[in-house]
Amino acid sequence: MEKEELPKAIVCIGCGTDQIPVINAAYAQGYKVIGVDQTHGYGVVDTLIKVSTYDTRLVIEEIQKQLKIFRIKGVICRASAQAVITANELSKFLNLPSFGDDL
Repeated sequence: MEKEELPKAIVCIGCGTDQIPVINAAYAQGYKVIGVDQTHGYGVVDTLIKVSTYDTRLVIEEIQKQLKIFRIKGVICRASAQAVITANELSKFLNLPSFGDDL
C-alpha cells in the first residue's frame, strides 16, 4: 500500500478521562487515533500502545512500527510533566511541529 493510501492518524500521548475531548475532536476531523497509555485507552482509541507516557524511547520505538499502518499527521498531549516531553520528542522524530529543543 502506498503511503498516501494509508489512513491518517493522530497520536494521543495519554488516554485517560482528560484526553477524551481531544481524542473525540480527532475522530470528528476524520482521523484514526493511536493512543499511548499504560493504564487507559481500551475501547477509546483505534490502536492502543500500552507503555508509559514517561518512557520516551519506548514510545518512539512503538510508534515507529505504526508507520507501516498509518500516516501520522500529528501528536497531541493534554497532559503535563514528562508526557509533554515525550510528545515533543515524538513530534521531532516524526518531523512534525514541535517545541523544538527549547522544552
